[in-house]
Amino acid sequence: MCLGTTSFIGRSDDLSTKRTTDAYVVKYNPYANVNWGTVNKLKSQTHDHIDGYGDTFATGYDDAGYEVMAWSHYSGCYQTTGASTCTGWCGARRWPAETNGLTNAPAISGMSNLVLYTPGAEECGLLDDATLPNPGPYQIRHLFSLFLTDYLEGEGCAACGTGANAGLPVAQNPYGIPAADIYHTEGELITMIKARGGFAVLNHFSRNFTEASTTHAGINGIEVYNNLLALKDDFNVNTVFTDSFIANWDKFLANNPRIWGFAVNDHFGPSTTIAGASSPYAAVTTATRDRGYLTVLSTGTDDLDAYETAIRAGAFFAVVDGVFPKDGGPDITDISVADGTITITTAAADETITWYANGTTTVGTGVTLDLSALGADTYSYVRAEVVDAESRRVFVQPFTIKLPGNGRLVP
Repeated sequence: MCLGTTSFIGRSDDLSTKRTTDAYVVKYNPYANVNWGTVNKLKSQTHDHIDGYGDTFATGYDDAGYEVMAWSHYSGCYQTTGASTCTGWCGARRWPAETNGLTNAPAISGMSNLVLYTPGAEECGLLDDATLPNPGPYQIRHLFSLFLTDYLEGEGCAACGTGANAGLPVAQNPYGIPAADIYHTEGELITMIKARGGFAVLNHFSRNFTEASTTHAGINGIEVYNNLLALKDDFNVNTVFTDSFIANWDKFLANNPRIWGFAVNDHFGPSTTIAGASSPYAAVTTATRDRGYLTVLSTGTDDLDAYETAIRAGAFFAVVDGVFPKDGGPDITDISVADGTITITTAAADETITWYANGTTTVGTGVTLDLSALGADTYSYVRAEVVDAESRRVFVQPFTIKLPGNGRLVP
């Protein structure tokens, strides 16, 4: 291939040792199709547990200013008795929300802010044995199947009745689910979710990444903030280093830059009339109960297809705040990619914007990232975090970047 110049082996200025001076280019921009002048910014909850509190949960989210909430609970349960913490909507997928047969959603037409329920469930049909990283007799693997309306069942607990799981009954597939709808590994579950039209999100992941890099390679998203575990940190109920969620996100992104970050509540919605899993949570304020959510940039309001299209494209922000009612956090009014730069515009001037590339490496601060400033280091993505004066935090989804010629040394 002719590159416009000629080089000869052995010449004193051998160009084969020089890296191209061309800057990185953005190969995928998750916000490329957003019309910032007309977009609907939908405050959304994608992971919470309705259980038997349907009307209370829905009213709590409506009062908090949400437009969208997932009508969801545990699914794919491996047993009906014993010490399992995975009891929920088992044996069938509970959708549509208003007529799911167990906890029916109140009519959306009666809400002040909510315009849309979305399908989804926390799949928990597998149980770890004591040999896996972070072992424990009740260490359940959780994946969220956003948008899925099919019911999937886990094989159960392969190690039940022995070792650390000796107290658990061996009860696999207690609902008589067809074999084609039963998964046996986490990888198989991810494949089944995606093949049936769902979107696979890895929940509250703080376990060993080496294990997950292969078993979860096909995920679409990962939680970078989970308010349930943040509350446990606050009350020292169960020390979980939530920063590890972000670190694991970056590790996944190194292999696939199009894995989107999610912030969620997970069982502690805005309503203070629901105590939660244990007594300390009953005393927290409404705002503290409700700190993790998404701002989804949708072309529609009550259009589930448009909402799903935005999620799949990565056209949303993961938001962490302690505000009630919600106002969307630091207001991002535009994201533009042009002339080797990425620029984030916000409504206020007091936000701090930090840019990261391939992990926690800080490659810039301020509204604009100049990709030419990344130099000769090998990066596959950049992402940004926006923090305002009240410490409200927005995770901007990653941009896939690439050096021309795939970063090869060229004359």
